[in-house]
Amino acid sequence: MSAPPPLSKQTSSVPLHFALLLFPSFQALDVFGPLDALNTLKRQYPSLPLQLSILSPTLSPVSTFPSSTGEHSPAFEQCITPTHTYASPPPAGTIDIIFIPGGLGTRLGPADEEGWKPLVSYLNTFFSTPSAVKNLKGIFTVCTGSFLLGRSQIPSGNGSGGSRGTLDGVHATTNKRGFLRAKEELKNVLWEPKARWIRTDLALPLGEGEVHKVKLWTTSGVSAGTDGVFALIEEEYGADVAEFIANILEYERTTDPKDDPFAVEL
Repeated sequence: MSAPPPLSKQTSSVPLHFALLLFPSFQALDVFGPLDALNTLKRQYPSLPLQLSILSPTLSPVSTFPSSTGEHSPAFEQCITPTHTYASPPPAGTIDIIFIPGGLGTRLGPADEEGWKPLVSYLNTFFSTPSAVKNLKGIFTVCTGSFLLGRSQIPSGNGSGGSRGTLDGVHATTNKRGFLRAKEELKNVLWEPKARWIRTDLALPLGEGEVHKVKLWTTSGVSAGTDGVFALIEEEYGADVAEFIANILEYERTTDPKDDPFAVEL
């Protein structure tokens, strides 16, 4: 195997601390596709001090399979053990990338809302904490993870003390099977019907009229998250690095964000 190509940036300027935000009934590939690419990045660049924090409502293992009745399918479920709870997260100012997957647990309704509301509440607190926001480099959502980000609130930034939807007026995409539901629920988001992923900037208010811009990646459904994370790796660590990691995984990337075979016709 050839030697890994050099990173395109200094270690001090690349994202190092990823925070994965979980909820019951997350979609497995939304999480494990991007994580496998990042795992491989760490293996190939062992001196790169990458860190992963996994947040959840409790420290109990989080399952892919609880049904709307709260029952598990122990014969065929996968679980992730969190490192932190939303009530006791990593220290403010240490997180570089927030990673929000999607899944059936993002749906509206009492049975599911109990699972995802702590995540949204955590985002609300995070976005209203300048010391946390000012060191954030980016937010990465997969599938209906953009629903959860869209349900969160950021300070309005106009001195009124009010708030607005985090994705209001922002171009974003999501799972195309849930696209019409996204447009109905989150009407102020500029949902893109044809996009494998979207890369844009998100302005987060810090107070006193000051804002902090972070990079935002929102991807389409499930497998699109893997293409999206390779776009993130390419931008942050280098095009040669992304190609090297993809070849190790024998993964044929979609490199054009507009190449969306699941686009919605409106």
